Amino acid sequence: MRGGLGFAASQFRAPRSRVVEKVALISDATDFSGLIGWQQTKAVTRVTLMNTRLYVGNLSFHATQDTVRQAFEKHGTVTDVHIVNDRESGQSRGFGFVTMGSPTEAQAAMNAMNDVVLDGRPLKVNQAEERKPRAR
Repeated sequence: MRGGLGFAASQFRAPRSRVVEKVALISDATDFSGLIGWQQTKAVTRVTLMNTRLYVGNLSFHATQDTVRQAFEKHGTVTDVHIVNDRESGQSRGFGFVTMGSPTEAQAAMNAMNDVVLDGRPLKVNQAEERKPRAR
């Protein structure tokens, strides 16, 4: 064992950038710019976005992006609203996603808006999960 890092230095031969990328994903950190060989990846950006993206369920079929945006803007900056529509009929499927400006604002909006009645229906608001790959 040399220099105290014998195990890591001699038996682990992954490139530095991959090691740092895995550390970033595990620790959910967003700024590793000071590390040697660090390059921001789509995976790290996606982790950051997931902290600000909220799932909004039990939406009225008449809810619009504007009404959802107005309701959530009371709790922070809203950067995106997406209401999911049926492909064939174009009618709302009763759920959507709201992306807030920061993780703190997302948490505040999630706490404040869960079970709040909007257009006659109590909303269910949770942190959005990454879509799982589907088998074809």
